[in-house]
Amino acid sequence: MSIGIIKSPRRLVNQLRANLADVANGFGSSMVGFKLDAVSAASRTVYEKLAERVSVKDFGATGDGVTDDTAAIQAAVNFAAGVVGGGTVFLPCGTYKISASIVVPPGVNLKGEQRNMYTDFGYPMLGDGVALEVATAGLGANFIMVKLQGAHNSSVEGISFRTDDFTNTNTVTAISDPDEASGLITVQGNTFERVKNGIVSRGGVCTIWNNFGRDVHGNFIHVLAGAGAFGADNVIAFNSGAGSDNGGIGIAVETGENTIMGNMIFNHQYGIRLDTATTPTSGNRVVGNRCEKHSGASIRIEHPSSRDQLIADNRCFNSVVGIDVRNASRVSISGNHCQNDPATGHAGDMQTGIFVSGANRCAVVDNRVYDARLIGIQIAGSSFSQIHNNHVELSQQQGILLSGSDDCSVEGNMVVSSGQAANDTYDAIFCNNTCDRINLVGNVVRHAGLANKARYALFLQAGGSDHNVVGNDFANATAAATQVVSLGSSGTIMKANRGVPDMEPARAMTGATPSVLDGNLFSTANAGATTITNFLNGQAGQTIRIKVDANTTIQNNANILLAGGVNFVGTANDTITLTNFGSNTWYEVCRSVN
Repeated sequence: MSIGIIKSPRRLVNQLRANLADVANGFGSSMVGFKLDAVSAASRTVYEKLAERVSVKDFGATGDGVTDDTAAIQAAVNFAAGVVGGGTVFLPCGTYKISASIVVPPGVNLKGEQRNMYTDFGYPMLGDGVALEVATAGLGANFIMVKLQGAHNSSVEGISFRTDDFTNTNTVTAISDPDEASGLITVQGNTFERVKNGIVSRGGVCTIWNNFGRDVHGNFIHVLAGAGAFGADNVIAFNSGAGSDNGGIGIAVETGENTIMGNMIFNHQYGIRLDTATTPTSGNRVVGNRCEKHSGASIRIEHPSSRDQLIADNRCFNSVVGIDVRNASRVSISGNHCQNDPATGHAGDMQTGIFVSGANRCAVVDNRVYDARLIGIQIAGSSFSQIHNNHVELSQQQGILLSGSDDCSVEGNMVVSSGQAANDTYDAIFCNNTCDRINLVGNVVRHAGLANKARYALFLQAGGSDHNVVGNDFANATAAATQVVSLGSSGTIMKANRGVPDMEPARAMTGATPSVLDGNLFSTANAGATTITNFLNGQAGQTIRIKVDANTTIQNNANILLAGGVNFVGTANDTITLTNFGSNTWYEVCRSVN
């Protein structure tokens, strides 16, 4: 329509009204100017201003909870992508029924006015916001509500995704990018109700934060690996999700270098899982999360090639295992709090606070484990690991248990009131017969006055060897008078421990110039006549005690100064004590002759 030449003012006004109401190109909002009240502001039309955010209601969506709004929403998304060149598609408050996936291309942001908000996983506290809802009857398997198809620089925000299924049997995923790699996606401020999966992503450098899950019976958030997936360097933060029937995983990650922080995850099989049995990950940071009431573990790593993970400052309550690391390597577990918490109404579920199995070179440091139904910290088949400065209290069986682990350091731990299941039955710290070369230094064991006490503060089972037990405080720690027992653990040294006397194994000494580098107590074991002329590798101030056999003679010379200046000719079970006063010169202190 054209204005033409209008002579009557009334006709001019009527024609202007008609043009302003006309939605054809060049009319309507395109005729009205817009400019912010600022000196540097540019002049535009109202159409240009409104086109920055496209509303689904511009394309006929009703949001009445009855009408199928699929086509209208998709038309709005397509318009924003193709005509505007990307931007925001706005959904005003309402319930939008859909029957097919909404496909969001790159550069498009799907934004609801507000999601449904809940308190304590109950009813909405702010009334109905924006909801996308799908009826599951007749729906195909693995239906995706919003599909980020190869999307980059897209976002989904402020929408509640839900189904009409209250039986937790549907296979619906709320948001996914399943077919192509994506990246730089933001998913924030959404709610997921009665769906199998909340977010499934292959994206990299994505932000998934401040989402809420309720009755999610699969995976709340799942970052996939596989062909074509970027996957790494995502931030998954401040989400809160509750599963149903302890199924699925709260946050499942199959890629590396992700930051997972500040999330609250409840009622799944696993709260956070950093790999699968077939897919390793590395370099993930799991910090400051709360994982509670999981039928498996609050946090779990499993794959043999998974490595270099940080698990720090998390709170793991009432799951069967607090932190479960299997087969991985170089995992740092620090500053976590694992316990059964009666205040949650779900007490008695945590069997083990921290479990590390087949995972070498791990550090378990500065954690607190409280009221484990079985074992506080268990290290199994995990060599070259550190168990330092942990506080373990009220374990029903062992406080710290090592099995099949060599070359580990157990240092500076506080173990309080272990063995609560039965008096004089379980040990505060236990190393089984397949552990060798364990350093136990500066640990403190106490029973805190409770009726049930540990059997021993430290139990070193027969078959293990070469342990160092130094500077520990075992006094008044157990039901037994003896605080430490070492049943045949050969080569064990005990020094400067409170509550137990020093003990050192006699080491075999053979040859004419034996080394005394690794001890102070020796026993000669020469098969034939042997004259000792010097002791190698001695240190100034070192005192050695030697039990000699009938084949051994110690020669008096410039290196060994014996009483009376004569050789010491041994008979079976004779002993001699010598001290190095410097310059590798040994002086006899005393002898006993049988």
